[in-house]
Amino acid sequence: MNSRERMLMIVLIAVVGGGGFVIGTVVWFVKPLLAYNKTIDALKDDNDLEQLKWDTFQFERKKLELARLKSLPLNPGDASSEYSAYLERMMAQTKLRVVSIVPSQAAKVKPSAATPQGIKDVGHLVMTFTISARGELAELVKLMELLQDTPYEHRIRSLNIDRVDTGFAKSSNSNNTLVINMVIETMLVARNVNMPGHPPGVDQKCMIYDHIANRSGFAPTGWGLIGTMVVMKKAAPTPEDRQYDDIARKNIFVGWTPTTKVGPSEPPPPPPPPAAKRPGEIPRYIRLVQTTPSQQEAYLLNLFYRNEEFKVSSDPKTGYQIRRISDDTGDYIFFFMKVLRVDPGMVHFQIENHVFTIKLGQTLEDAIQEPLSLDRMDDLDLDWDRAWAKEQMQDKEEEAPAKKSGKSGKNGKSKSK
Repeated sequence: MNSRERMLMIVLIAVVGGGGFVIGTVVWFVKPLLAYNKTIDALKDDNDLEQLKWDTFQFERKKLELARLKSLPLNPGDASSEYSAYLERMMAQTKLRVVSIVPSQAAKVKPSAATPQGIKDVGHLVMTFTISARGELAELVKLMELLQDTPYEHRIRSLNIDRVDTGFAKSSNSNNTLVINMVIETMLVARNVNMPGHPPGVDQKCMIYDHIANRSGFAPTGWGLIGTMVVMKKAAPTPEDRQYDDIARKNIFVGWTPTTKVGPSEPPPPPPPPAAKRPGEIPRYIRLVQTTPSQQEAYLLNLFYRNEEFKVSSDPKTGYQIRRISDDTGDYIFFFMKVLRVDPGMVHFQIENHVFTIKLGQTLEDAIQEPLSLDRMDDLDLDWDRAWAKEQMQDKEEEAPAKKSGKSGKNGKSKSK
């Protein structure tokens, strides 16, 4: 065997040996390892599933224990008398007038889809109480707040509200009484040991411990009950941003009532004083919202009264060149404005012998703080009406400071609105 044949033999042995090693590794190591890893993954999935079931069971068990504390007595007769007496106390506290409280027969709760198969009766009972009452919206809201705070297993299933007086209420002196029909659903949780007169949401053990502590002198009576009520309150807290009293502030059953108009992001103005007195800073709520230079027209929005737009124009033929800025009735006149020209995004106008410019989004109060100088008017190529200014100044000198409707200037009579 020459050297070439020996080399081929060595290569052949290396290939066969290496292939056998690889095959053996795959058969005796890699495949079992993959199978073991697959089994481990399956066991982990099963373990996670069982852990999830256990966590769910623990969570639901805590809910069930809490529900038992909040449950009415399991006996339907005791539950009916207990809850009816509770409703009467709450209605008296809120000053609602009770017409009737009608309890229903206890009905069994059907098992849910999550209940394990084979369980046909969960032992819970449901009772409904139909309430008919009379009262105002604030009293009803107070009753609902008390129901939410009381640790019973109950909920409002339906609520119908209507007015006793079906006529249109035009003042706050109208009849605000409502007809209230409410159906409350309560649950009698299985295996609860509550008895009539038992405080809702209180564990009997806490009552026993509280009594023993008081007899022994360790703590005064009631501390255990207070602690239990605090725990119950934390279990179902009321959202911090929920203010039940705000519901009654806008009584939708009363109808229209006079309200004070408020501008955007401004505090409400004081009630309007008698005629001939300044009604408020109305120019503060009048803004420029649109300009149309091609037609020499613009629109101002009055946010003080009705949020209505009114048109102004530099064309005297339109009748909108001179506008009166006054209160809603015209008893108090702030000033007359005469539109000189409408430019893109701004309007140039005259008040008496001064010229001002108002821009989009700006209020009249801000615009009239500083009149345009003669140099600025020359730059803008503006010319003001001297004859109209003279008439306005004469009217101002002749009339009282508090101008009334029909006592404005000559141009104000014929062209103002």
